[in-house]
Amino acid sequence: MKPSWQITVTISLCTIYLLARWLAPKEVEDDRDKRKKKQLEPLVKGKAYTKDELFKYNGSNPLKPILIGIKGNVYDVTKGGGFYGPGGPYAAFAGRDASRMLGKAQVKPDEKDPSIDDFTPSEISSLNDWESFFSGKYELVGTLK
Repeated sequence: MKPSWQITVTISLCTIYLLARWLAPKEVEDDRDKRKKKQLEPLVKGKAYTKDELFKYNGSNPLKPILIGIKGNVYDVTKGGGFYGPGGPYAAFAGRDASRMLGKAQVKPDEKDPSIDDFTPSEISSLNDWESFFSGKYELVGTLK
């Protein structure tokens, strides 16, 4: 059984997403449409990404896939562009190691980002749940250096 704070965080994140989708400016929708219609830059499978290389896949270029790093792995989340692309509620995760933000249920990096060395057992469990979610839904395309 999940602690009540996790349920509260989940409901809050869902509410934020729904509000963001409803309030999203039209140009955000147009950017998502461009990504769907154009041929994206191909990814090299198994590549080890540096922090700077990963940042190039943050969703700002509609011709590039959107990538997110979690616990040393890199996932292609382009099909979830409405969540992770520009204007999406989780756009802060795109193009970076999002491990700390996911484990701490925050949508902005903090001064210790991306370290997870100070995580509580609950935060580690939350991060592991997120890793399972991403590995089940999105394609693993590389690793973080």
